[in-house]
Amino acid sequence: MDGNVYAMEYDGLRRVVVFDRFGVYARQWSGGFTNPNGMVVDKTVGEVYVADTYNHRIRVFGLDGTFTRGWGTAGSGEGQFNLATGIALDGAGYVYVTDYGNHRVQKFTTDGTFVKAWGSSGSWDGQMSLPHGIAVGPDGNVYVNDSGNYRVLVYTADGVFVRKWGSNGNGD
Repeated sequence: MDGNVYAMEYDGLRRVVVFDRFGVYARQWSGGFTNPNGMVVDKTVGEVYVADTYNHRIRVFGLDGTFTRGWGTAGSGEGQFNLATGIALDGAGYVYVTDYGNHRVQKFTTDGTFVKAWGSSGSWDGQMSLPHGIAVGPDGNVYVNDSGNYRVLVYTADGVFVRKWGSNGNGD
């Protein structure tokens, strides 16, 4: 959209830093983060989504750093997080968030309305342990870094388990 590169600093200054396409510093903002862990830029509408991990919330900013909205609190209910870590967008207007301590993925609309959650603690198909990163592939599937089981899990956009690769350390 604007040709810039957006980088997030997890520890220390806890900020989003923007560089132009040549690597020249353009701007930054902090947003009151407590160890932000995941970030994704929605180039179609010009917004930056940040998983504000230790504040258990998602925060959304304009490309200039202006806060526009946010959602989430600490907990295990719908729309609550126990350490929001990874965040991804799909082309259909949905936001996917890895909920690290609750061992699940939550799906929202871009305005923060809860859609559904899936996953539970474990190492069997469809279960996860400490999910960290997340991405939506060109096939529309959701790819989850199941960090506690040392593998990648693949789900449909509706949370149906498709496949896995890697190992959970038990030979599975």
